[in-house]
Amino acid sequence: MSRTDPGVEDCVILIGGEGRRLGRRKESVEIGGETLLDRHLERWKALFPRLWVSRREISEDGGEGGSHPPHVIVDPPGSEGVIDVIAGILEQTGAPTMVIAVDLPLLPVSLVERLIQLHRRGTSVIPRNNLRLEPLAAVYDPSAIDGIATLIDNGCRSLQQLPSACSCSLPRWPQDLEKWAGGVADPFFNLNTPEDLKQLDELER
Repeated sequence: MSRTDPGVEDCVILIGGEGRRLGRRKESVEIGGETLLDRHLERWKALFPRLWVSRREISEDGGEGGSHPPHVIVDPPGSEGVIDVIAGILEQTGAPTMVIAVDLPLLPVSLVERLIQLHRRGTSVIPRNNLRLEPLAAVYDPSAIDGIATLIDNGCRSLQQLPSACSCSLPRWPQDLEKWAGGVADPFFNLNTPEDLKQLDELER
């Protein structure tokens, strides 16, 4: 693993969801004896000089991530959705930032490296999977803060609309990214339900 773009040195793992459909907080789900959060931190520690965890509040024990404790970003007061969380992350890091949801357990390092390579100053990189964006596996440029503010001012809180408000590169899956997927059939596989967890267990065998 190697650095591909020294301009993207921050990676934030989103763990704010309560995991209601799964019946437990997603970051605490164990796969092969390792929590999803520790799995992500181990995967990205060599690629990014700074690892962060974004959550609604500081955990009671004051730490995250087992043997690889990252910095913690707390959601802005009054956050009404992930769009506010992304804005808060960019205000905190002040730099181009890779954002990855903890419930994306199959996201390959090589694909993330490719997204970093595609980043240019002033342009966010958000993969497009069929007709929908994957905004929780994306590189956000600080300039996106202005675009987010524009969307909110216009009554829109969906990151799906961010390309209409700021400069974004939208590489397509699989057309533009399959080469970097490392053989993973669905790099954006999302863990939401007990059925998803069973499927993940089968994929990991």
